[in-house]
This record gives sequence, structure tokens and C-alpha cells, in this order.
Amino acid sequence: MRKGIIIFILILSVLGVPSFALSGEIKWNSYDKGIAIAKEQGKKIFLYFYLEPQPDALIDSCPYCTSLEKTTFQDSSVINYLNDNFISIPIDVNGSDKEKELANSLGVLGIPAMLFLTKDNTKIRKFQGYSDEEYFMSILEFIKTEGYMSVQD
Repeated sequence: MRKGIIIFILILSVLGVPSFALSGEIKWNSYDKGIAIAKEQGKKIFLYFYLEPQPDALIDSCPYCTSLEKTTFQDSSVINYLNDNFISIPIDVNGSDKEKELANSLGVLGIPAMLFLTKDNTKIRKFQGYSDEEYFMSILEFIKTEGYMSVQD
């Protein structure tokens, strides 16, 4: 059993799944896979923009990202609601050129940022900064129930 867990962790690390994905139960997907699943299942997309620490970077971590990952993203209500209603995709703004370009094209200026898209990849809403479990649940419900349709920007 222990050998199986170690192999699973090694596979995840090779696939480039961010380290916080190992500590929680949110079903994280790569960008391309997540977009395809959202279309297939008719679910909205949750993009989480974060900063993966780099050993040689001037900024070694994002304290607000870390807080989200250790609190909000560990809450069972958040995990269940996300997994049931959204396709979740993490985007490392310090990652590949594709991830950096995506963050720029979607207007992500700071982290953490949470952006919601329709199943057809149309931008719904962007939220920036830390959100505790209660506030994040209200955001998820607002997006899921399409409350944004009646709110003017």
C-alpha cells in the first residue's frame, strides 16, 4: 500500500501537478484537459492563478496563495462544491510561457487570482486576493447560480 502511494506521488510530480494538490482533495486539471472536460460535462471553469515558489526567484512564495491552499482549499464544503460544480485548473503565473501568457491575456495583475469561465471558455468574473471559506463559498454559489447575470459591472 505504501509503495502505491509513493508511486502515485511520483507520477503527480512528473505530470507537473502543483504541490498543494497533494494536500487537498480538489480535483485539479491541466489547462487543456480541464477545458475539454468542462465542454464535455457542461460545467463552468475555475482558474486559480498562484505563484509556485522558485529557488532562484526574488519572491520565494505568495503568502496569500499559501493561506488559500492551507485553509480555504482544505475546507470540505469548498472541496465538495468545487468538485461537484466546476472544473478546477491551477495556473502558475511563474510557470511555463503558456501559463504566463494566459495570465496576461486574462488580465491577471496580482495573485492569488480566481477567474471563472463558462464551459465555452468565456470570461465570467475575476476575484483577486485571499478569501476565507465562507466568502469563497458565496463566490462559488454566485457563479454557479449565475447571479452575475443580474449584476452590472
